Amino acid sequence: MIDAGKAYSAVLYALFSIAGAGVAYLYFHGSVALGLVSVVTAIAVGVVVGNVVAQRALPDHPVTAMVLLEFWVLAPGGFATLAAALVIVVSVSLNAPASASVQDSKMLAALAGGLTALITAIFLKVFEDADDDVVGSRVKGVFERHYKRYEEGVPQTPGVARFTAGTAGENFVYSAVQIPGWSFTQRYKRARGIASRLATTDRHD
Repeated sequence: MIDAGKAYSAVLYALFSIAGAGVAYLYFHGSVALGLVSVVTAIAVGVVVGNVVAQRALPDHPVTAMVLLEFWVLAPGGFATLAAALVIVVSVSLNAPASASVQDSKMLAALAGGLTALITAIFLKVFEDADDDVVGSRVKGVFERHYKRYEEGVPQTPGVARFTAGTAGENFVYSAVQIPGWSFTQRYKRARGIASRLATTDRHD
């Protein structure tokens, strides 16, 4: 059976790598502004839809919020796209001309390889497991800010739903027993579970 989280991560990695190649192509053909506008637009969509709009759906609509939160990956993905483009630009720009000496060719190749490895490690490596490291960890943090344990005497916070300790509602947010993590399929199970408990006595606002 295909692991949905690994497939999701692979698709994101491929998507941003291909997008980076597209931006590099535009750079070499004198349309760098178009490439930058495209990347900035993607980052803006990620921030607005995957952050502002998504969090407005919480705490009352966790499944809708979960779908919207997926768009946030476009924000770091935009920077990954620029990094992928930079890797290509560096590799091409540092390609030694035919007239270069063997020593110069080797030095330029080593420099290009080093810069490529550095850029990849900083900006692209994390997307090899983007489902957990990029998306899942952020979604976990957002949900834990909007769903809290009810404590006697603690005033209600706007935008926060509180569950009684030990209830199914709280467990869908914080427990790692039945649902061990926040991978692609697991976070949607959590969101649906939370939604099913919001109108029950688990909730104590």
